[in-house]
Amino acid sequence: MQIRKVIAELQECDRLEESAWEQLLQERAQSLIERARHPVVLECAECGLPFVFDDLDFSCYRVDGIYFPEKCPHCSSSQNYSK
Repeated sequence: MQIRKVIAELQECDRLEESAWEQLLQERAQSLIERARHPVVLECAECGLPFVFDDLDFSCYRVDGIYFPEKCPHCSSSQNYSK
């Protein structure tokens, strides 16, 4: 899914004038800076280490609200591989 998003954005870059592309890059960079200032830090239920919640992970959004993962990405992925 992320690869398709990157491809689409690169194709969009080809259609934009350079000034419009620079403006888009600046807006995205500012968005990342804002997210970095107020991260949501959670504690992994498996390893106990802190991890930053990725609010861009659409699997965490449900009809009834937002779902905060209980495990860090490392523990979640290692559990998926062990099955």
